[in-house]
Order: sequence, then structure tokens, then C-alpha cells
Amino acid sequence: MRIQSIKVIPQFTEAAFSRILKKQEDLYDLEFRNIVLAGIDTRLLILKKRLEAATATLQPVVKIYRDRTVAEDLDSKVGKYPHQMLQTIKFPFSIKKLTIRNGTVSYSEKAEVSGKTGTVFFNNINGTVNNITNISDLINKSNLLELDATASFMGISKVQTLWKLPLNSSNGAFDVSGTAGGFNAVSLNPLIEPLGMASVKKGSVQHLTFKMTGTDLMTKGNATILYKDLKIEVLKIDSGDVKKKGLQSLLANALMKNSNPLNGVTRSDEINYERDKTKSFFNLLWKSIFSAVKKTTQKL
Repeated sequence: MRIQSIKVIPQFTEAAFSRILKKQEDLYDLEFRNIVLAGIDTRLLILKKRLEAATATLQPVVKIYRDRTVAEDLDSKVGKYPHQMLQTIKFPFSIKKLTIRNGTVSYSEKAEVSGKTGTVFFNNINGTVNNITNISDLINKSNLLELDATASFMGISKVQTLWKLPLNSSNGAFDVSGTAGGFNAVSLNPLIEPLGMASVKKGSVQHLTFKMTGTDLMTKGNATILYKDLKIEVLKIDSGDVKKKGLQSLLANALMKNSNPLNGVTRSDEINYERDKTKSFFNLLWKSIFSAVKKTTQKL
């Protein structure tokens, strides 16, 4: 089966979408190109309305936007991890191996404090996903969904990740690990200035590794970031303009370890992060990594 593309096209601009919201929601712009399914069991498809395919390939182009200036959505997101949502799809299907080719994923957010938009994106995404299914008898035989992928982060660093997601878990269990290569930390400013109200003045990141396990409620693991000569500025909004906070910037750099290793000692910190139940799975992942990175950079 070959499908040229499937598109989900938003009918609102980002500004118009924000105006109609009573609480925060994501605006999706999705396209899946060059879809090929092979090894389809046509008997099951016709007689039981059940899709089982040996392999699939596609090129995803995913764009997500959220406006944080809109009232926050305080509804619980427990039970809405990707492998949990897969089980809520009513149409039974199974793909033994999905190959992702040259995909792109971007997430843009309008920040509450700055009122400006920052975007994080991954392109050149290539990888495989094994055992994608919501069919209970197949899950009983093999319950682990595995994703192994590489990508370019913001066009500045190569990222590799491995995801292990049990499809029959009762508590949202997962295992995620990854690495990122070196880059100039100043390259992060288009993201962290609008969203984090901070700016990197100089520094470089040599390497980042992380590994964590988690459930619906928390994550545990460890992360190591190797960096050199890091210096930051703390920012503020003054009459609509972004300006430096002089004293806070001085204090922030004084309280920060500007390199790792430092004095011949390499620091690695634990991930032990309690989930905000109103936030998504991906928010939990990056907050967990950030919590360990933050401990690494702070002086005790």
C-alpha cells in the first residue's frame, strides 16, 4: 500500500487560534509523506478490519505551537503517554517495523513572561520503531515498543536516542536514554532568550548523555554534561524591550561552575524528578534532564 501523503492542516493562524482558547492547547500542523506499507495480511484486513503489516516507511513533518500567555490547562495528563494513547485507538493495527526517513519535528512556544516565541526543532530524523500495536493478543506475545533514532538538534548537534515503552504497563513505565554531540552554547539563544529569560554570552558544550526510567508520576536516572567556559546573562522585560539584569547576571555567574570537568573532576548528577501531572510526557523528559544539568552547573 502506497500513500503519497496524509495532512492535518490547521484552519486558524497561530494568533487566531490563541484568541478563541479558554485554556492552553496545542495547534498541530502535520504531514506524513511517502507512506509505504508492506507485508499486509489482506485476509485479516478484509474479514476482521484489522491491519497487520510487516514493515512501513514514512517521512513525518510535525509542527506544534502553544501559547503560554493563555490560561494554563490544569487537567491531569496522567494516562496520556504515547504508548498509553496508542492503546486507546479503536482500530486494531500492528506494524512490526516502522522506518522513519528524513523527518522533521518542531515545537514553538509563545512565552508568558517575554511574550515572544521560541522554537526548538529536530530535523534529519532517521530511525526505526519496532512493535507498534494495540492488539492485545500480539502484546501478550511481545509487549515492548522500541524506538531507535538519530536527529540534528537545532541544526547544531547530532542527537541519538533509544526509547523502550512497555505496551502493557499499568503505571506508564518507560526507559529513555540518549546522547548529544558538541556545539557552541551561544547557538541556543534563539530558544532560551524568549523562553528562559537568559542569554549565553560564551561557552561550549562538548557532550551530553542521559538515561532515565519513569512512570506516570516520576523519573529516576542520571545525566552528564561536559561543557567549558560558560557565561550567561539574566534578562528582563523593560518597556517592551529585553534587557540585561546586571546584578542578577553577576550573581548567577558567581554561583555557577563554568566548566565540567573542573580541576580534573568530572561531575555527573542524578535525575530524581517528580512529574507535574498537568504537563505532557515530553515536558517530563526535558525537565528531568534539565534538573540534572542544573545541579551540575551549580556551586554547592
